[in-house]
Amino acid sequence: MRYAMASIFVIVSAFSGGMNVAMDTVAGERERRSLLPLLLNPIIRRDVVIGKWLAVAAFSCAGLIINLTAFSMVLSAPAMFLKLPILLPVALLAAALEVLISTWCRSIKEAHTYLSFLVFLPMVAGMFAVFVPRAFAHWGWLVPILGQQMVLAGQVTILQSGVLFGTTGLTALLALVAAGNRLERDDVVYGS
Repeated sequence: MRYAMASIFVIVSAFSGGMNVAMDTVAGERERRSLLPLLLNPIIRRDVVIGKWLAVAAFSCAGLIINLTAFSMVLSAPAMFLKLPILLPVALLAAALEVLISTWCRSIKEAHTYLSFLVFLPMVAGMFAVFVPRAFAHWGWLVPILGQQMVLAGQVTILQSGVLFGTTGLTALLALVAAGNRLERDDVVYGS
């Protein structure tokens, strides 16, 4: 049970690690009106989104790695750290979702509200996985975030982990495409 609860905190750390960076790099720039001059440069807006996502992803991955390392040492479970390659895509997904949500926000305060709610997503999924594990036993490993919870609990095979890696990466890519499409809209860029 203690490893199951630790898995919730590890996944949440990926979401909370990049939250403030996502707020500032997208919604903060909209609020300060510095996003428009950036997008007036001859650069593809998709590249701007990827740059912002990489910045947020660096902090999300750092939060995940620090938390996973701490739990591995405190719980005397070095095998937890070996699951890092399957867990890193959830940090990339968290960063993509945070960038996407930040494109809808017009101020840092608004982004803080919405991104704080996003942090509850892995908490709720994790609580269900901990307290009702049989409900997700057959299909939960396919779902990003929930699948990573199951990986940390040791309920997923290597083949299932590979499929989970792919579904998490695909979900992150879709969120990035959606964020790029949002930056193509004039009402997002000009702040109206």
